[in-house]
Amino acid sequence: VYVMVTISLSMCFDCVTENGVQRRIFFYTKEYTWEDLECYKLTASLEGMLKYTLVMKDGVQVNCIGGTMGDYNLPEDKYPNDVEDFCIELTKKFKEMGIEPQDTDFEKLEKKLDYGYWAEYAEKLRLIIEE
Repeated sequence: VYVMVTISLSMCFDCVTENGVQRRIFFYTKEYTWEDLECYKLTASLEGMLKYTLVMKDGVQVNCIGGTMGDYNLPEDKYPNDVEDFCIELTKKFKEMGIEPQDTDFEKLEKKLDYGYWAEYAEKLRLIIEE
């Protein structure tokens, strides 16, 4: 079951599922599980959006929110607010696995986010991380 599909300008095709990431570059395909995750980053994009970036142990980075064009195919009953709900679930999963966001200063991050929505969303993630 594919949860999210992201296509970037580098001809890279990333499928993020509930179980991990599938990365395709031309004819090369690599599959990652969440055990392959090194960390994740929460930053602000130049447009003031929250960027939620997965960093795999081999250095590959995959954006879940912000930074790339995305086509999301999420079950509405499980993720009524689309990818934002999915990233909340990922954050909970990563917390259980002992994986923390890399170098995240929420005070500075929230100042860089435009629109109250992104600051509120970052606050939801902070509460999960700091529980």
